[in-house]
Amino acid sequence: MEQNVKRVLIAPLDWGLGHATRCVPIIRELKRRGHDVVLAAQGKPARVLSSEFPGIEIVPIVNYAVSYASHPWLLYLKFPWLLLKVFLCAARENRQLNHIIHKHDIHVVISDNRFGCHSKNARCVYISHQLTVLMPKGFSFLEPLFWWGHRQVTKKYDELWIPDVPQKENLTGDLTRKYPLPLNSRFIGLLSRFNRHTIVQDRVENLDLLVMISGPEPSRSQFEKVVLAQLKNYHGRVVILAGDPSHTCGRKGLNPGVILKPHASTEEIIQLLLSAKAIICRGGYTTIMELVSLNKKAVLVPTPGQTEQRYLCQRLQSMGYCVMYDQNAFNLEKALDKLSRISTPCSLIPPYNLLNSAIDTLVSKIER
Repeated sequence: MEQNVKRVLIAPLDWGLGHATRCVPIIRELKRRGHDVVLAAQGKPARVLSSEFPGIEIVPIVNYAVSYASHPWLLYLKFPWLLLKVFLCAARENRQLNHIIHKHDIHVVISDNRFGCHSKNARCVYISHQLTVLMPKGFSFLEPLFWWGHRQVTKKYDELWIPDVPQKENLTGDLTRKYPLPLNSRFIGLLSRFNRHTIVQDRVENLDLLVMISGPEPSRSQFEKVVLAQLKNYHGRVVILAGDPSHTCGRKGLNPGVILKPHASTEEIIQLLLSAKAIICRGGYTTIMELVSLNKKAVLVPTPGQTEQRYLCQRLQSMGYCVMYDQNAFNLEKALDKLSRISTPCSLIPPYNLLNSAIDTLVSKIER
């Protein structure tokens, strides 16, 4: 246990649950060292992390509540409004943050992609794997401008933590290395809820297929419909994980071997991933880190309109970690056949603990 106990505020962005779930190993390590952890969140991120850490102190903070359009081009037309909403939410959360720091005696703020969680009244960390904002075709000329804008955000923080390994052949590629890294940046390794000791060489893969449905609406529901339609002709043991305790979906036309689970605990997800012969899921970066941490290959289906996911899926496919399929061209039979032809990927976990080192440095710089 640390001799000087610090009050640490963890503030994940609500733009997808991946920002919350990848904070799990950070919270675990801080609590292991004896620090007091306070969670700034509302809605699904708060529910997910409170179920992982029962009794954790939670304070409300503004949600960005970003929704996506039903078609990628509609999303691009909606983009200026989304940008304005982000600016307004960031300004509001910055005002809220200073109040939280004063009221709860916070020493450290660790923000996962929250643009306004910086303050001179605490040591502030910004977590991001997307330093380069990849633009869709026709808008690539805006990429340097968005990179510069994001760079101005990261400068407001004391430290920038990048959840990836420092070697050249890492997962993020151009998302972190296309432009010069800020001076306050450091790689902290892959963040995963799943401990390495859960991997055993003699594990039994007795589940034919695990389907993990996730992402923002309406793309999430569209993805679910595509998969369910093709599962009607699939015979095997299948688990469909919706990832939402309030979600319900029908079984009409599905064979008896299909199990629908609206939600599962971390322990259940680990067992499902380890026992699955094949996995189908979105191409979110947190999901990718968790798959790589368990040495599991998968069929990745990027969320339509999310250029970051498409780039990551293409990169992982070229590295032999996955098979990528676009949602509108998804074919279950062909996807599983391609997946069976690639070997289990090798691990990218470095032989040293980058996260522990980052926390050591962070805490040592706090005087009070």
